[in-house]
Amino acid sequence: SRSDAHPDVVWVEQLEQENANLRAQVKTLEDAAHSTQPTPEPEHTCVWRAQLDIRVKQLERMSEQLHKTYDAYHQAHRDREQYGEDADKLRQQLASSHDEDRRMAAATRASIATAEAEDSVRAIHVGRGSGAVG
Repeated sequence: SRSDAHPDVVWVEQLEQENANLRAQVKTLEDAAHSTQPTPEPEHTCVWRAQLDIRVKQLERMSEQLHKTYDAYHQAHRDREQYGEDADKLRQQLASSHDEDRRMAAATRASIATAEAEDSVRAIHVGRGSGAVG
């Protein structure tokens, strides 16, 4: 719905509508300036021409602003996509690092268990050796 639209999208649509309105005004003024009706008095021609020039300049400024907004919007979209890709890579690296940490912890526990078992075996052998001698 319209109320769910992002403010930038709404703003661009408003600019496009204003751009269309200005183009219609320019067309009306151009048509009036080039009409087949009798030529208006010189002062009226200047007024029409001045109005037309003003509308053309407004239209040019609006078009330039619309292009800048359009470019900024698409650059932000590209930046957001890149951010998403970077975030995915970091998540994968973190998961891989976490898996490696678990493997290392398991290997360390296995080494400790082996060392403890070897110590127990040595203690048994030492105990037997001292019992046989004494």
